[in-house]
Amino acid sequence: MKKERKKNKATLEVTPRRRGFSWRYRHMIGPQPDCILHCHDEYELVLHRHVDGKARINHANTSVNHNHMLLIGPGIAHSFDSYEQSEQSERHLFWFSHKWLNDMMYNCEEFRRLNSLLKRAGKCVHFSDSVADKVFDLVENSGNDTPLEQLATLIRVLSVITYDNESTTLLTHIECENENELGAARAKVERVCEYIAHHYQHPITLSDISKAMHCSESSIHRIFHTHFCESFSCYLRKYRLGVACEKLLTTHLSVAIIAETVGYNNLSNFNRQFKQYKGMSPREFRKHYQPKPVV
Repeated sequence: MKKERKKNKATLEVTPRRRGFSWRYRHMIGPQPDCILHCHDEYELVLHRHVDGKARINHANTSVNHNHMLLIGPGIAHSFDSYEQSEQSERHLFWFSHKWLNDMMYNCEEFRRLNSLLKRAGKCVHFSDSVADKVFDLVENSGNDTPLEQLATLIRVLSVITYDNESTTLLTHIECENENELGAARAKVERVCEYIAHHYQHPITLSDISKAMHCSESSIHRIFHTHFCESFSCYLRKYRLGVACEKLLTTHLSVAIIAETVGYNNLSNFNRQFKQYKGMSPREFRKHYQPKPVV
């Protein structure tokens, strides 16, 4: 019985960071591993395409197939299992916080139409195929857009899903994960993130973080595996490259200086990892995304 409860307990998963963005987005292409039971502090909008599988949302189970799209509220446990995937399979994930939405609704009256939809998200909203198609058309080629253009796309997505008259809710009642347990996990995650944010410019090891948090290296390894769904080295690399992206767009520092300030002592290694991460070199990234000066 104890093992069964542990198996069915959702873990708090940290959404991927995007420097320069107030919300999160991830586009996954091709076959993906099954997604274990987890929850977020944010709302999650997820669109599946060209897949056949199932989803568990708290106490409810539902089939997942082409154009399956859900809006899942904060703290709602969910998982996804795939029976059949292909190279055409896609998963589009959007995350936005309750505070972000509240701020938008406070400052922009137009956003207040979202209020009813957000309340329904506590029971998990399932959208119609036609609306899922419209969302896909909006985001299909938005990956290389500027942050401002991507924000405009997100607003259009929120508008489309708000007016889906065929949407339904999957749960009979709102049931979030235990806040005390989530709070303890959240505190550990925040301490790890804070340490990296203050020391990313310098060499950092698991040992450094474990000493700062007064725990074992294996405990830190488990935190990254459980809550970040990636290794410590992968998270640190993405964090450093994210800061580099911000500096490329907001400063006139040379690529070499930026590489050094974010913790790289080898420019070739920085250029190689940056291209793997963004699909272009640092100079190409700056040229493509930096706002053009007004003449």
